[in-house]
Amino acid sequence: MRTSLAVGALMLVAVGVYLLQGTSTPEYTTALLEQTNTAPMSHNTAVSSDEFEALLQAGNALLVDVRTEDEYVAGRLPDATLVDFTSPDFLDQFARLPKEGTYALYCRSGNRSGQARELLAQAGFMHVVDLAGGVKDWQASGRTLCTDC
Repeated sequence: MRTSLAVGALMLVAVGVYLLQGTSTPEYTTALLEQTNTAPMSHNTAVSSDEFEALLQAGNALLVDVRTEDEYVAGRLPDATLVDFTSPDFLDQFARLPKEGTYALYCRSGNRSGQARELLAQAGFMHVVDLAGGVKDWQASGRTLCTDC
């Protein structure tokens, strides 16, 4: 009896692994959850430089630099809008923007942009990503910043 239960449990695990194989990407999970008739999908997460660049190339995200003005002037991603995370009116600057919009945040190391992403999620923003590792990882991956863009 114990052997049959163990074999049955093992088969159930094997079937589950087979069904989930190759479907554990965030994109798959997001697509699957968006197909359900449940509450609105929230996608607030940190992403790699490759994923961040793909999002920017798709052209449907507002790029936001959450560093200080001095950091922004020293070098930034093209077309970035400066919204200093340390500014007392940080959240107020987002108040006029749609909470359903897609926002791509970055900073020097990913710390401030991660905190900003969490703050925006708490304020009801549904699609906020931040660049994991910030511009340090962006540049380490061979990508550049601009000063006159």
